[in-house]
Amino acid sequence: MKLKIDRAKWHTGRYGDDNSEGIGMVALLNPEGFMCCLGFLGLACGYEPTELESQDEPQNLDDVEKWPEAIVDPETAHDTDLSGSLMETNDDHDSSDEAREIRVTVLMAEGDIEVEFVGEYPELADG
Repeated sequence: MKLKIDRAKWHTGRYGDDNSEGIGMVALLNPEGFMCCLGFLGLACGYEPTELESQDEPQNLDDVEKWPEAIVDPETAHDTDLSGSLMETNDDHDSSDEAREIRVTVLMAEGDIEVEFVGEYPELADG
């Protein structure tokens, strides 16, 4: 599976947890239109934006069957270790953008997902 992550809509740990950048809280898809890496994957798997909105983990969706088995265990309907590693990497405040992209790419590859990053990150308020 191929996945495009648009940096302009990717909510990562670079923005912190307090919404000081005006892009909302981290979620699969937040009301401001920003997504974590798994939100982009959810759209690619066929979920509608309304299904992803304000959800913080893949396992929280009503229908988890569209997720790859590497992300949600089909037997338990719970997030896998890989899914947890992706969330941790996405939300890490200490990683550089480059290091985060590399780590997400490596982790997604473990689930047979090829990632391409496109676009530019939004400017930070202090930058």
